[in-house]
Amino acid sequence: MNSNAMLTRLVGFLWLFIGAHSCLALTFEDYEYEVNGYEVEITDCSDDISGDIIIPSEINGMAVTSIGDSAFGSCFSLESVIIPSSIENIGDYAFVDCGSLHSVTLSEGVTSIGDGAFSYSGLAHITIPSSVTNIGVNCFDYTFLLSINVDSGNPVYSSVDGVLFDKDQSTLIRMPAGYFEYGGFPGAQYNGYVIPSSVAHIARYAFEDCIDLTS
Repeated sequence: MNSNAMLTRLVGFLWLFIGAHSCLALTFEDYEYEVNGYEVEITDCSDDISGDIIIPSEINGMAVTSIGDSAFGSCFSLESVIIPSSIENIGDYAFVDCGSLHSVTLSEGVTSIGDGAFSYSGLAHITIPSSVTNIGVNCFDYTFLLSINVDSGNPVYSSVDGVLFDKDQSTLIRMPAGYFEYGGFPGAQYNGYVIPSSVAHIARYAFEDCIDLTS
């Protein structure tokens, strides 16, 4: 083994040792992160981050499993994000106030999306993978979403015509705020919506920001 390979291996072991015993604020490319055990949480990003990004699935050989609270908050020039399958948790307000953010790809593996995670962003559509079992309140506030689509294999959530329900569609969880403003979707008739007969409960904030809903 040459000296460079030995040095690389030693550095890797050092990070693993540090990570096993403490939480440290560290940097990697455009990201700040903490190591907890053998897992990484992204806690912040560069003010200059922009355009299309793919969040790393590992840093220094350790899996990136979490995006911390407000980690990408107010990244005004961020346009699209691909979140890898290694990430299980998206923290509260993780992408709040990202006004140019129009596309987010959630990979299978994400289990929890925090409160207000994508509020005040530019999202138009989002697909919830089958692995997601928790969607926080106010997650999509002030986004003017056109549709929320859920993978049919999800055990907790479902969607009909872009509207978010629980699995058995007895609870209407979220109507996308842009559903009526831009029209053209099944169920949107003259800025009105016919609630399915299966619905027994309407979640709090289900129709938040639906300013063009008339009936």
